[in-house]
Amino acid sequence: MSEQLRFQATAIIWTALAAIIIFTPGDKVALAFILGIGATVSTGVIWDSMKGSLKLEQTQQAGKTKRNNKISRMVDGLDDDEVADMEEFLAARRDDRLQDKER
Repeated sequence: MSEQLRFQATAIIWTALAAIIIFTPGDKVALAFILGIGATVSTGVIWDSMKGSLKLEQTQQAGKTKRNNKISRMVDGLDDDEVADMEEFLAARRDDRLQDKER
């Protein structure tokens, strides 16, 4: 959920609360208290969902970094002939994929 969407949801919640309190006749203290708690909890849930999405993004980035480090360590362990063989293999594989796409 984007930050702008969170802001809009928060504005709707608090605007609805204000409208209910303004247009409800009679004693409003209990109603305002109960709805205020609900609005506060709802707002907290909306904004805390951002933390979960950030944590997921960080976890995915950490996984990519680990993969890149693993590949770098593997390539660093190869001698020049093995690196050349791997480059030829990858080029041939890429050419095969290009030919398959053209068909």
